[in-house]
Amino acid sequence: MLSDPDLEQIVLDLIGRGSEGVYWDFKLKHHRNAGDLLHDVLCLANTEHDGPRFLVFGVENGGVSVQTIQDDDRRRSQADIAGLFRDNAGKFFQSRFPTFHLRTIEIASKQVDVLIIEDEPKKPYYLVEKIKNVRAHHIYTRVCDTNTPVDRVAHPHEIERMWRQRFGLDASALERAKRCLAEPAAWTLREEDGFVCCHHDIFPEFTLNAASADEDHMDSSQEWTRGEIRIDDAMVQIHALAMLDPSLPTDLLRAHHAEGLCLPLGPVVSGHQGPSTTISFRESGQDWPGPPGQGLFGNHQFMVVKISRHPTN
Repeated sequence: MLSDPDLEQIVLDLIGRGSEGVYWDFKLKHHRNAGDLLHDVLCLANTEHDGPRFLVFGVENGGVSVQTIQDDDRRRSQADIAGLFRDNAGKFFQSRFPTFHLRTIEIASKQVDVLIIEDEPKKPYYLVEKIKNVRAHHIYTRVCDTNTPVDRVAHPHEIERMWRQRFGLDASALERAKRCLAEPAAWTLREEDGFVCCHHDIFPEFTLNAASADEDHMDSSQEWTRGEIRIDDAMVQIHALAMLDPSLPTDLLRAHHAEGLCLPLGPVVSGHQGPSTTISFRESGQDWPGPPGQGLFGNHQFMVVKISRHPTN
């Protein structure tokens, strides 16, 4: 979460630009109409920007001047805004609405409210039932400094961009793998020749296979692969995830920590679905038998995953 000084600097920088932009909007006062607030949040949430979006209250349109929000009789709290969305959750597509939080900072000794809208791959956000003046099945966004009018919809290429982000179609192999691993229910488990394996239902190019750390084909040069590191007396279990696409670039492979992920093989291998503690990304052929590029998964990228295997109570 941004600290107050960091947020203040961001808002000062935005004001200094002298205009509104694709991921920030200025309001002199809080919205009189709840529908207008909802429309602004949906437009900012769906806009094309890598990072948080900012709805700033207490700044004149265009960033001309700052006026305190302290005496604004329309002023809403975090609870007020959250209640608007929560109470109407069933009117959103899949009952899913943007994640946001309201902060109050001081700019030039004047109170300013900033609604920070998080950037999440759950776009597009839209209604399936009308709320106030915001229409159902209308996907809104923001282009440059302009919102989609409330009676219009975003252009088709903008809507396509939102769906592509939602399904991870433009994400790197690393990001797609992390998203797939975070969805244990989306994997189909099967057993072949006595070996437990599974594939992702939506993206079957991702397959997951279980192996013990002491098996010949697993890299045992690292201490944790030999089961010598224990977490709460939990044994170490190794899983290998293959991305079946030899055309993918290998410079995306990096070490990455991913606390809290649950692997779909957990219940079968250990009897419990434990959280993953480490994911290591390596290029195929490195630390594995065979010539470069011809390791366990041939020319494909792969991941070795260490999870904590909790003992049965």
